[in-house]
Amino acid sequence: MHVIFKEYSKVVWQKKWYFLLCIIGLSSATVLSFYVPVLYKNIANGLASEYSAATHSMMLHNLGMIAVFYAGVWLSWRVLEIGIIPVDGGGVNLLEKRCLDVLKKQQYIFFENSFSGSLIKQANRFSRSFEIIMDWCLFHLFQNILAISIAFILFYQQQPLFALYFLAWVVVYLIWNIGFSWWKLKFDEVVAKADSKVGGVYSDAISN
Repeated sequence: MHVIFKEYSKVVWQKKWYFLLCIIGLSSATVLSFYVPVLYKNIANGLASEYSAATHSMMLHNLGMIAVFYAGVWLSWRVLEIGIIPVDGGGVNLLEKRCLDVLKKQQYIFFENSFSGSLIKQANRFSRSFEIIMDWCLFHLFQNILAISIAFILFYQQQPLFALYFLAWVVVYLIWNIGFSWWKLKFDEVVAKADSKVGGVYSDAISN
């Protein structure tokens, strides 16, 4: 596991500027999307209050800001797309080349003691998993951390005690989720090894 993430980290570092674009685009889209409901709330409050020139001006201003924010969200997603294609696609390409280089350096006895189909399947899983893990880190881990942080700040500004309850609930949920995932990992490793072995035997049986 350590070796895998070490190789993945090298790829991310090689694509660091594109990765930075991903972070900027995703952060901007998340922050702007979170603030849009506040603008809708202001318009709803204006509709519920007594009509006045100031209220009318405030509603028009918020309506214009909503258009600007949605344009910013759209632009942020485009920036993210510009960055994520080289990160995911380029990262998989680099890892596939890395696997090929490692296999070419192995001695002949290594291939005698290993199923060629199993090696191919492991190499494919190693390279293709980069895209899955990278997308999970960006769209689940990072985006959720950012969203929770923004929500906590908004809650704390309005109701500090409720914000602390919210934070405690998040911590408990994370502890349980991490513990369950860590416990489940050993079963996933067994499944992956068995899948590689079966795939290797199946592939070699067909090729022979």
